[in-house]
Amino acid sequence: MSLLSSNTQRRTNLVILSLLLILTISVRIAFWLTTNTTLEDAIITFKYAENLAQGNGFVYNLGEHVLGSTTPLWTIILGALKSVTNFDIIASSKVLGIVFDCSTIAILYFTLIKISNRSIAIFFALLFCTNPDIIMICTSGMETSLLLLGMAFGIFGLIWKNSFFGFGLAIALLTRIDAAIFMGCMLASAIIIEKKWALKEFILILFLALPWFIFSLYYFGNLLPQSLLAKSTVYHQEIALSASSFIGMFTPFNNKNNLKILLNSTLFLFLCAGIVQISKKHKTFIPLIFFFIVYCLIFSISGILIFRWYLIPPIFISILIVAFGFDWLTKTVQAKFKSKYLQMAVSLIALLLVASNLFITYHRLDKYKQLQGLEDVLRKEIGLWLKQNIQPGSSVLLEPIGYIGYYAGTKINIMDEIGIVTPQIAEYRKTYTGWYCKAIEGLHPDYIIQYKFSLDANMSEGTSTQLFETEDQEKWFFENYQIIKSFKAINSYPIIEEKEKEYVLLKKIYNSIVR
Repeated sequence: MSLLSSNTQRRTNLVILSLLLILTISVRIAFWLTTNTTLEDAIITFKYAENLAQGNGFVYNLGEHVLGSTTPLWTIILGALKSVTNFDIIASSKVLGIVFDCSTIAILYFTLIKISNRSIAIFFALLFCTNPDIIMICTSGMETSLLLLGMAFGIFGLIWKNSFFGFGLAIALLTRIDAAIFMGCMLASAIIIEKKWALKEFILILFLALPWFIFSLYYFGNLLPQSLLAKSTVYHQEIALSASSFIGMFTPFNNKNNLKILLNSTLFLFLCAGIVQISKKHKTFIPLIFFFIVYCLIFSISGILIFRWYLIPPIFISILIVAFGFDWLTKTVQAKFKSKYLQMAVSLIALLLVASNLFITYHRLDKYKQLQGLEDVLRKEIGLWLKQNIQPGSSVLLEPIGYIGYYAGTKINIMDEIGIVTPQIAEYRKTYTGWYCKAIEGLHPDYIIQYKFSLDANMSEGTSTQLFETEDQEKWFFENYQIIKSFKAINSYPIIEEKEKEYVLLKKIYNSIVR
């Protein structure tokens, strides 16, 4: 290829990438401005970051060294940015998410061009930038875009056998603990490729990640996030329920909507074709197939409640595999049938997949607007009310600690029913029935915030466990705590269950006899 032709190809690639990045930024900003979605779990991390920026340490409640965030690197980045620039953490998280998504696209776009062709790179980028789940998570304040960027660096480093491999894996691991599955698959592949290089990269990972784990052991007394331990105790369910999320996401099964069945059937076909293509011609990508299978299998048999952001890493890898499947099907049709029309049909199907992504994203806008609307008029307002009306130093026990805890400020001690920032609760929850009153007796919070529905139905929110095991427990509870205020948004936001729209605030009766 002549130098002139090479320069032309380079300019063309840059122009196409620029257009792809404009599309990526546009759809994310549009989703952000339309829905303003910020997830509850992201807000928990934001409080850690705020405290870090204010010099209070890596804590949720002042003075309590509990690792309730599963994403130390994301917390440190947001805290550092806040301390240096004083930018709003919520807005900063969304901007960074968009920047990281664009970086991921750019890295893999040029990588795919080098090892394959431009069409596969474009198709990957289009699927990634329009994926409804990735768009929502990117603009929700979650750490997932940083995780995907670390994974992209790892993939890039594995292909070119450079230190971006260890750098990327360290970023991924420090961003989220489940990246250990990705790291394990990638390191195993690196050892097979070249042991000496793999050892060098492993040392780099240790150099970058070990300081955090040493600090965590010293500062928190453990290596694993408390939130991971708490959720695995409380949100345990049947294996079939965990598996259904992955089956419904990556196969046509377990779906009732005909359009979703058709869409997933097409994606599943491309996914299988991608596995064939990678196995035959791009063996360096085989660890990605292995990761996809292992990750889905581990979480499917875990029996834990699957939150949407748990699905993003396998979605990301599946998009890469699907892009290879598109390339394989296009070339197979061209080689066997020598028909431009059939080749055009495959390309048209690929474009329809991209269009369906945008359609689904548009269709979900109202849902996320309503979900965020309820957060703003209810949980956020509860937090602000607590900040203005509750005496500093008071303790409050509740379940949804994200918005309420964040907006309540740092002068109130927040205890959570799940045990994410209150390890003692996690121990009480292991007893299942009867845990609620035992926890209150042990922690004696000054105030309790509870779903009114939960008190009426005697049912812990998000689980099937009872709040009160006996009538005596319920009687004792209301003898010691009195409802002083109600917060509600009844008959608003129709897609949301009414039971999630009313909370009551109870205050401890200090002259009562606590058994």
